[in-house]
Amino acid sequence: MKQTPPAGAHWSKRELAKVVSISPASVLRIWHAFGLQLWRTETFKISPDLFLIDKIRDVVGLYLAPPANAVVFAVDEKPQIQALQPTAPVLPMILGVPERRSFDRPAR
Repeated sequence: MKQTPPAGAHWSKRELAKVVSISPASVLRIWHAFGLQLWRTETFKISPDLFLIDKIRDVVGLYLAPPANAVVFAVDEKPQIQALQPTAPVLPMILGVPERRSFDRPAR
């Protein structure tokens, strides 16, 4: 189904079974056959930084070939700041892959 249930973010096997007129056991067998795990989500973040690739190359370069007598530190600059607007839409679940949402879009 392409829609979410009226009472939640994901279909339960019982709710879906009732809507499509099959047994909850049949729904579960179908989910297992296609590797669907409705309770799983993954998060991701897309950076708006235009120089992100250059910065990544610089950091990875330091790890792969550090200058003589160098110490390399990784620092998370703003660990407690939350974005005001979600940065990307929720990506739907596909065969063998859970639903994916950006780190700043909370689960419903």
